[in-house]
Amino acid sequence: MKLVKNLKIILVILIIVLISMISFGGIFDRNKGLFENKVPDYKLGKDLSGYRRVRLVTNDESVSISYDNDEEKLNEVRNNYLKTKSIIENRLNSMNAGNYDIRLNEENGDIVLELPENSNTDRVIGNVYIQGIFQIEDSETQEVLMTNADIDNVVSGYGTTNEGTAGVIINIQFNKEGTKKFEEITKTYIASEQEVTDENGETTTKNVEKKINLKLDDSTLLSTYFSRTISTGVMQLTLPIEDNATAEAIQEKIVEANSFSSVLDNGDLPIKYEVNQNKYIFSSLDMNTLNIGICIAIAVITVGLVYLVVKYKEKGIFGSVAIIGYIALLLLTLRYTNVYITVGGIATIIFTVILDYILIFSILKKENVMEAIKQITLMYIPILILSVVLTLTNVLIGAVLFWGIVIILLYNLVVANVLLK
Repeated sequence: MKLVKNLKIILVILIIVLISMISFGGIFDRNKGLFENKVPDYKLGKDLSGYRRVRLVTNDESVSISYDNDEEKLNEVRNNYLKTKSIIENRLNSMNAGNYDIRLNEENGDIVLELPENSNTDRVIGNVYIQGIFQIEDSETQEVLMTNADIDNVVSGYGTTNEGTAGVIINIQFNKEGTKKFEEITKTYIASEQEVTDENGETTTKNVEKKINLKLDDSTLLSTYFSRTISTGVMQLTLPIEDNATAEAIQEKIVEANSFSSVLDNGDLPIKYEVNQNKYIFSSLDMNTLNIGICIAIAVITVGLVYLVVKYKEKGIFGSVAIIGYIALLLLTLRYTNVYITVGGIATIIFTVILDYILIFSILKKENVMEAIKQITLMYIPILILSVVLTLTNVLIGAVLFWGIVIILLYNLVVANVLLK
């Protein structure tokens, strides 16, 4: 029995060492001659990394007219402002913008966006304010055949096309009325053979292609015809990918498809907007002060771990190892779950480490793992409930607190039960 227990302890310690090496160091792989860390970077909040401030103003002449004496028209314009704000928010969520702020001036329709600065910021900005008017039209007569009103939903991703090949696809699912329209379009806009008589009276057979244009706002995305009747109500668009495309190139196409889908899926803006301001705002936080604060916190935690070792000897060592493993696992979880880290988030991380320390100290003091965990769990459940409420209300520290408490309880049920039993 003692041998089995020792083997369990060794195994748990090795797992903690591995998690700590990945969390504090990383997993590096050679990419184009350079070593690249495969572990995701921390997502920093606006107060740590700075942010992009974008001001959108209306350039729509239809809403620039004064309606001072027409309350009905004023309400209509304000409702359109609110609808525009709602659609932009939906687009931001669809593109996983995260940690953004949006403010609307209901008097003039100006919208201010504040977005975290990252490699996707420019793409997000480029897609949130375009009007997004979708049209399928006859390529010769420009007759509009379908619009946004015919779309039910739009999804995109990497998958199998109708031809059976892999690629990045966009599926436009039409609603009931749109499905009927699209079926008729696929019957009409086809390639067909027609007999043509020239000036000499000779008749020849000519292949004639009757095409549609797919347009977004004033841009024609493609001109095409159909080889078969489509009765499913799904129009599939494919983004071309080279045969030797890298994973990064494929991911770029997926992001591009997702951005396009987010515009179509959330409807067109009732008002035209343009970018009036687009600038980077530096963080107002003194990073030296933040680093000093983090160093002080690390020093305090280190003193606490040393105290456990001095007071509880071997058990204290195991307790300290368990706490280090908890910190490593929490930080790794925050990176893989894309939680935004703010100054408040850093303080919350330190707070959860203190809560974990209290649990370990309680176990060492009581010398009864399950009793201590049960008692602490009852104390921490209200904090867990609070973290869920904060997360659902988009308070950034909520997700940090949630993962901190969940990992404390689940992690120690296994680790503390092996090392400190």
